[in-house]
Amino acid sequence: MTTLFVYGSLKFGEMNHDRIFGGFDIKVTPAWTYGKLYDLGCFPALTEGNNKVYGELIEFDNLEILKKVDYLEGFKGVNHSHNYYERRMVDVFVGDDTVKAWVYFLSDEQIKQYDGKIIVSGKWIDWRQVEFPAD
Repeated sequence: MTTLFVYGSLKFGEMNHDRIFGGFDIKVTPAWTYGKLYDLGCFPALTEGNNKVYGELIEFDNLEILKKVDYLEGFKGVNHSHNYYERRMVDVFVGDDTVKAWVYFLSDEQIKQYDGKIIVSGKWIDWRQVEFPAD
């Protein structure tokens, strides 16, 4: 079983969820992890930190899913010089349980480069609704 923590466009109902997970057998559970969540304009990014960041734990058996997410996130391999996001294993909290899951991180330097705005609530959807309210 592969576990992946998502906090932005890969969450259920967001623009990349069906694009990546459509047609696959997955389990989606609300979850959170520690970090700092930033808005980069059209998408969020996570860095190391001590804030709670809310998202979803996606569980699946088909490794094609992870390959598709790696492609979307610009991850070419561990410590690859052309990675956009880095993929790391972290503790993710689901109810009273703690599980290990993959999550995609940006560096602090990238956040500065893109003038990222911290999302104190740790919830990208809340930020989006405030910054870009629906008509």
